Amino acid sequence: MTKAISIRDLCRTFETPAGPVSALSHISLDVEKGAFVTLLGASGAGKSTLLRCLNGLVSPSSGSVFVGGLSVAVPEELKTIREKTGMIFQQYNLVRRLSVLQNVLCGRLAHCGTISSVLRFFPEQDVALARHCLERVGLADKADSRADRLSGGQQQRVGIARALAQQPEIILADEPVSSLDPRSARHVLQILRTINEQDGITVIVSLHNMQLAKEFGTRVLGMKDGALVFDSTMEAIDRDMLHALYGEVPDEQ
Repeated sequence: MTKAISIRDLCRTFETPAGPVSALSHISLDVEKGAFVTLLGASGAGKSTLLRCLNGLVSPSSGSVFVGGLSVAVPEELKTIREKTGMIFQQYNLVRRLSVLQNVLCGRLAHCGTISSVLRFFPEQDVALARHCLERVGLADKADSRADRLSGGQQQRVGIARALAQQPEIILADEPVSSLDPRSARHVLQILRTINEQDGITVIVSLHNMQLAKEFGTRVLGMKDGALVFDSTMEAIDRDMLHALYGEVPDEQ
């Protein structure tokens, strides 16, 4: 199969007043095109930093990251990577005063000319695409509503629609359900799974909730203290692996 992502010996260190802190330590892995991958680990494990290295929001301290065969270290190639990579954030990152439709159209900005981007003028085909994306996440009737009038689960679905409007090859979802109630969380993850299955888009989702990982995980990457602890299927994960990841493992996990 074709590789969507290839990472070799990736390290990221942040300077702090107390000295350097290692956020990622010698990560190496490949993700095949069309895969649905779950990053599992506690807060601070390095999941967000890893995702941000994939689209250049964080620069590696050392090592290499290739997305679709392109290197994040080459500015011209990074621009293409960002155009092909949709990002879904924990806190939605919507423009609250804009309508739902206008927020989804923000996913088309990279495909517009400079003047169109500044004036937020979008061609009819882009508007039609944005409405179709809203329909796919069940929010066609909210197109003209202000984003800040929606529930948290609805706002996150707008974020998914915005990512879809990019027509991406990869979607990165950084703790997309940590602020949601269980029902909304499952709805959001099911939408991402459906997009993965129907469109063949590679999806990487970071989670810290073990139960959700059990429900939606296929390939699971366990992270702790910036290191990759295991790379497994959900069915193959045992208590020893979870102990390595979390320490104490509650019975329900």
